[in-house]
Amino acid sequence: MRTVTKTVQNDSFFNFFSPPNVPDDSEADLDEDTQALLTSDFEIGHYIRERIVPRAVLYYTGDFEFGA
Repeated sequence: MRTVTKTVQNDSFFNFFSPPNVPDDSEADLDEDTQALLTSDFEIGHYIRERIVPRAVLYYTGDFEFGA
């Protein structure tokens, strides 16, 4: 009898930004879907960095005032 171990990623925030496979050649063009995915990931990451991270302690402590 043989045991096979398979690793499966769970859904996680940290797996959200797993980049797609891109060619090593910097001259190669990305397909439209891959380019859209990379652009979307960048915009979401930038928003988190600029809007959420600087206010993270306020969110955590409940001191953040929504609409202010």
